[in-house]
Amino acid sequence: MRTAIFTATGLVCCTAALGQEPDRQPGEVKAILKQAAEAMKQAKTVGYDAEYHGTEWAVNVVPAVTGRAVVGPRAEHDIDRFSCEVTIQASGSEEKSRYTAGCNGTEFYLLDQQKKTAYQDMDQAVLGSEGRNIMRVLLRDFAEPDPFADVLESGSAEMKPDAEVAGEACVVVFVKPKEGPETTWYFSKKDHLPRRVVRHYENREGEPGTTELTLTNLVVNPSFVRSPFELIVPDGYEKTDEFAP
Repeated sequence: MRTAIFTATGLVCCTAALGQEPDRQPGEVKAILKQAAEAMKQAKTVGYDAEYHGTEWAVNVVPAVTGRAVVGPRAEHDIDRFSCEVTIQASGSEEKSRYTAGCNGTEFYLLDQQKKTAYQDMDQAVLGSEGRNIMRVLLRDFAEPDPFADVLESGSAEMKPDAEVAGEACVVVFVKPKEGPETTWYFSKKDHLPRRVVRHYENREGEPGTTELTLTNLVVNPSFVRSPFELIVPDGYEKTDEFAP
């Protein structure tokens, strides 16, 4: 059984118990993953509203993050192209922090509304102390050149009962990749694209917990007047290559 440990740097994969597998035809789960992989490869750029949070013990480890994100084709050196406007709220806190951030595949940027400062640099650390949390709304699997290849080749997967996500009818697949956390995927029956991704972990005491990312108002290959991944410095902002606090 894989286990997971919570460290100061984040979460590590584990095995988590789920419900019983429904009666399905042999080979159906593999066909669904292939269908989803093909749909994701055709979605060169996607925009969606995102809601991210933890459950069980993970509630106290990761914040609640909501906002709008755009994920584009991955650039050289495995760098994500993205832009997002998010609100971050730590567990037990009433305070909400808002950020605008992105990357054009070469340089990352962060707009600080309070300080009227635009931070930009080739190092992802320019996003500051909340950089990791800002990027929790990004579903990087959209930019994978061959989604679910590891599962189809050397991992395993099983069907779970169908479900609805924000009114979207979905098929549900529990995936055990060769590497990384076990994950439950909710694929829309309409376009085969993911609408929820639940990643399963255990803490040091062996207690299960998850992180959940839900996607709504998903738009595939949207049109833009200008690239959403380039920094546009608003009037009155100072630009710097220093790292955000």
